[in-house]
Amino acid sequence: MKATEFENKFDAGENVSDAIDWSQARRRTISPSVNVDVPAWVMDSLDKQARHIAERRTVSLIEARSNDDLYGRPWCEKWTMGRMIQFNTASPYAKARGQVRKWLTTKSASRKS
Repeated sequence: MKATEFENKFDAGENVSDAIDWSQARRRTISPSVNVDVPAWVMDSLDKQARHIAERRTVSLIEARSNDDLYGRPWCEKWTMGRMIQFNTASPYAKARGQVRKWLTTKSASRKS
């Protein structure tokens, strides 16, 4: 199956698992984690850069599809692809960012005590 055919079937919500050679699937080795203390301005800079990359990816995804692809037909149960993009890009990121900032503030306050 060609990549475009695979993408079209996937975008239409069809099951594409038969087109995948599962015998070639590999699980990445889980590597050990490392904790690093960095200044707050570095975290802010990384946060800004990550937000910019995510926004560009989302815009590219939207621009690559027609209005009919985005809003013309259900994509996930009753929701269209465009609506799902709206659900998953607006509030979850803001909530997660707020939770991380709250955690960082609490962590830095506990170190000062």
